[in-house]
Amino acid sequence: MEPFPIAALETNRQLRLTAEQIRDLHADAVESKRSLNMAGVWVSAVGLFIIVGTIMGRSPGSVVQSYLLGGAIVGIGALVLSPRAKNSGVTGAAIVSEATVLDRVEGAIRREQIDKQPGMDLIGETRNLRGDARYDFILHVGERRFDVGRTAYEAAPHEGLVCAYLLPGTNRIVNLERLGDAPPLAIETHARELMLQRFGSLSEAEHEAILAHAPHSADALRAMLIGRWQAEGIPMTMEFHDDGTVGNGRAGETKPFDVPDATHVRIGGQTQTVETDGTTLLFGTRGPTLRFHRADPGPDPIA
Repeated sequence: MEPFPIAALETNRQLRLTAEQIRDLHADAVESKRSLNMAGVWVSAVGLFIIVGTIMGRSPGSVVQSYLLGGAIVGIGALVLSPRAKNSGVTGAAIVSEATVLDRVEGAIRREQIDKQPGMDLIGETRNLRGDARYDFILHVGERRFDVGRTAYEAAPHEGLVCAYLLPGTNRIVNLERLGDAPPLAIETHARELMLQRFGSLSEAEHEAILAHAPHSADALRAMLIGRWQAEGIPMTMEFHDDGTVGNGRAGETKPFDVPDATHVRIGGQTQTVETDGTTLLFGTRGPTLRFHRADPGPDPIA
């Protein structure tokens, strides 16, 4: 199953699943349940084997300890076989339908691959993990963490802003796209039109002049942002501080901010697209929509 099907994006942007995705998720849920059930049967069989061996007097150690060990292993097997052992992703995949409404999360993406073997060695485990079983593959989107398989891990972008579409109430990603690939929502298009009517638009020459002096790293962008900015056409100011907070001109009202890359700033958890040359700041959620001008000399830029 393709981890992030491009053909399904148009439907997923409406927070719905395609018929093919529903079919694949149902099949995946059946296979996952089968695998869990087989594991539960094998674990229970090992526990029963120990108990039967103890009853027949073939226990190599203490009879009480053998009964306890066998009973504990049978209990683990029963737990694996129980409905509670099926994680939310498997359960969610089993019950999806055309009426399912997806969740979505947006943010900067970061990939993480964790080698589990050093931890096994540290606790004295002699078993060597091989192949994909040796690693945890993790995608971080904004403040959320998602455990995925190798295929999804390798298909995900290395960096940038993305939107992940999830099965409702789970951490199961059914699709993922770069935000730059997504068309603007209707409300955003309308808002952009109103902004253009109210404030006008940049000429191509002015836009190119700003980009020519735009920062090329997250640190450089952060350095350019520090200071006070005045919006053009409306009584609105923004002031970025060295301590990682930004104020809106009202006494004491600040929000945390951070800069994930050279073209985005995250304020209070919401990521915005920015373009600046240090004196003019174009600010918006999907492409520039507001124009600010620096209201103080500003700090020395970082290359």
